[in-house]
Amino acid sequence: MSLTPSGPSLPPDLWSTFAQLARQRLILAEPRLHERRHISCGGSGTVGFRSWQELARSIQEFDVRWPSEEPDLRALVARAQNTVPELERRPSCAVVGNSGRLLQHEHGAEIDKRDLVIRFNWGKTDGYEKHVGTKSHVRIYNGPYVSQKQPGEITLAEIRDPALREWVRKRNREEAEHAFAFDPEFLCHVWDWVGRSGEKPSTGLVGVVLALNICASVDVFGFHYEDYFDPNIQPHYYDWERPKVGREKAHPFEREYQLYQQLESARMLQMH
Repeated sequence: MSLTPSGPSLPPDLWSTFAQLARQRLILAEPRLHERRHISCGGSGTVGFRSWQELARSIQEFDVRWPSEEPDLRALVARAQNTVPELERRPSCAVVGNSGRLLQHEHGAEIDKRDLVIRFNWGKTDGYEKHVGTKSHVRIYNGPYVSQKQPGEITLAEIRDPALREWVRKRNREEAEHAFAFDPEFLCHVWDWVGRSGEKPSTGLVGVVLALNICASVDVFGFHYEDYFDPNIQPHYYDWERPKVGREKAHPFEREYQLYQQLESARMLQMH
């Protein structure tokens, strides 16, 4: 386990979820497609596929070269960055959201001090370096996307449903060796952190739980969900695109905010 809670104790249910984190598979690999059992949260908004067989059938006509075993994400990042992996040492990590409030702060230098930086969707650094830094190692997509926004990134896609087919097409077309998909059971586990409330966990929470799994320390920047739906505040630091109507009901944002407060009190992460 990468982090040990200190400070106020976690509630029993949250402690139990945390204790299961080290056993989770992060990245989808070939052996999963041959399992004959149901996905624990299958048939939900979090994972649409009900079983591993259903997932495998959805892409059976494609030539997909999945990893033969689950790769170590830190090793993938090191290879993409042309550096030597230090698998015996867990990195310090920055998880950088896309809140427009980032423009009110100059976190760039602080973010770039971290060994590993996780970003989301279309979050970019060009032109915003003093606010969000320059480094980017892992990019998490909430849909079937594979492209790197910056050289040397590993991309991880949340494939919840038949959009997996589109992700496979794009990955094959672009020969995107840097592109991987989350193991669906990891997404189920992330949902457990909020008691499976809401339709599905936010992509931000997926990134935070990923960091708790692989990092020695976790600093979170630009997570201000309350601004996302305020028409008077820029939703993203890089654009004014508004979320679709009803989006605020899909994710359990208030429960996630409470979770971050609990984790910060337990000194498992720091919010900025």
